[in-house]
Amino acid sequence: PVDVPHYIRGDSNEDGTTDLADPIGLLSYLFGSDPPPACDDAGDANADGSIDVSDPVWLLSYLFIGGAAPTAPFPGCGSVSLDDCQVSSAACP
Repeated sequence: PVDVPHYIRGDSNEDGTTDLADPIGLLSYLFGSDPPPACDDAGDANADGSIDVSDPVWLLSYLFIGGAAPTAPFPGCGSVSLDDCQVSSAACP
């Protein structure tokens, strides 16, 4: 059996929670010098297949104005294909 990596969508910094640090980290990756999330799908908050400026906007909307939550796997851990993540999130057992 293959050990499939696990992650939480929206938890791009892998601390086990989706909070303000996640959209800030994504913006720092997109427009600064921070590294990308270890798992692309964790950073792809709106599940559109890419990490772009719409992902931190999605998270900020969810966190502060009652916007839609990230899609599954959220708020708990879930699996992903090996193409999108090479290792499980540090927040997932």
